[in-house]
Amino acid sequence: MARNSFANCLKQKGDVDNIISVSMGHKNHTITQTYFKEFDNSILDEATVHINMSNIKIWKLIYLKE
Repeated sequence: MARNSFANCLKQKGDVDNIISVSMGHKNHTITQTYFKEFDNSILDEATVHINMSNIKIWKLIYLKE
C-alpha cells in the first residue's frame, strides 16, 4: 500500500512518470503505471483538510497545552 501511495502522491504533484519509475526501482515503465490510479480531487482535498486539522490539534496540545 505504501508504494501505491508513494507513486500516486508523486503523480498528483505532477512528477514525470519516468522519474517516478526510477525512484521506485522499476526497469519497465509499464510496471510503474500499474501503481497509478485516478483520484477524485475532492477526495484528496478533504483528506488534506483532515490531516491539517489533526496537525493543528496536535500542535495546540503540545505547545499551547490546550
